[in-house]
Amino acid sequence: MGANATQILLTADWRLHEVCEGILRVNPESADRLSHAPRDAVRLVVDFAINEQVDILVNAGNTLAPNLACPSDYNFLYGELERLANANIDVVWNWSPLDEPQNWPRCFQFPSNVRRFTSSTPQVLKIPLKGGESVNFVGIESAGNESVSTEWFDGIDLQGITFGVSHSTPQGEGPGFDGWLVAGKGYSVVRDDKSLPLIKSGSPQSRSPKHTGPHGAVLINACTNAETDLQFIDTSVLEYHNLQVAIQERDRDTLLEAILDQLANRTYDEKLLNAIEIELHTELPSVQSIPLKKSAEALSESIQSIFADVSSSLFLTGISIAGEANFGSAEHEEIIGEFLFAIKQLKESGWEQLHLRNYLPNGEYDKLATLTEDLDGLNIINRSAALAVSLFERTDREAA
Repeated sequence: MGANATQILLTADWRLHEVCEGILRVNPESADRLSHAPRDAVRLVVDFAINEQVDILVNAGNTLAPNLACPSDYNFLYGELERLANANIDVVWNWSPLDEPQNWPRCFQFPSNVRRFTSSTPQVLKIPLKGGESVNFVGIESAGNESVSTEWFDGIDLQGITFGVSHSTPQGEGPGFDGWLVAGKGYSVVRDDKSLPLIKSGSPQSRSPKHTGPHGAVLINACTNAETDLQFIDTSVLEYHNLQVAIQERDRDTLLEAILDQLANRTYDEKLLNAIEIELHTELPSVQSIPLKKSAEALSESIQSIFADVSSSLFLTGISIAGEANFGSAEHEEIIGEFLFAIKQLKESGWEQLHLRNYLPNGEYDKLATLTEDLDGLNIINRSAALAVSLFERTDREAA
């Protein structure tokens, strides 16, 4: 790679206290793999660092929340850091507000290969390389939820390869160094006008259906006389996916057949666990109506059976309509409760039938509103009826 060159593996957002969320149905044979997915993804990061013999591993922050972590989380963490120590790989350790370093157990001792930012003012960690050169990392121990400002590092001018390390995207303009290594969900690389990169590795493992696709770490090949070369390293044990299914008929069997057809057109890595949300695209009123909890349960069971026939690695995370809330979400159930309460109020006020279609232009009634918009409409009717009773001194039934 040339003189004064180094290989750095950037990782962050281990969040060892978190589990993989949102999975409605689990194949019992894969339940154990699913429960260990976050830790196994971190192991893959460490495996890669050891197998590739990288010079330095940088953990940019968000490792665990001490108020939510258990003793086994710390035990696992120490074991992985010790593996890196045995492989003679230096670790640059950055804290984040989530990590709350002041609340870590006093009995936890970092292995000797771990170099931490421990100052409330800008600090330089100089890591020696095998060839006699060194790499500089500049950072600061986080305090509270304050964002890192690049102005804090004005005046720092170091010889050799230098990277800033931060738990969040640095704010403002200031030293670009050779780039910034940053924690934060989602892999991304943004280069400034000098082509200096701001690199986010994201988490080794996604935890939510909102974060689909592969997750991992970033291998950085840095050299003093060449542009920094980057490579994304996939370490996912579980991947979340979104499967869009267009349906034109209201028959349940037709829906299941459409899902099976879409699965046949997709390929999934059998070595991974794959969590899939079904997103329905349709204009059918029978599908867009309020889903009953009982029927949604039976439907999800049928879909999981289809998944099991295709592969034991496929799991269902939910069923949703494009633009609507997930059938199983708490938000959706809360809206349904308010919706039914508004209808009850209307019935108690003398509204037996609404006949709202009579007041719509021809052809407009087939464009159904969302559930939230329907709820807003019912509340407007309720308030209008109450106003009519007050202004015209009528009874509830007369106002209706």
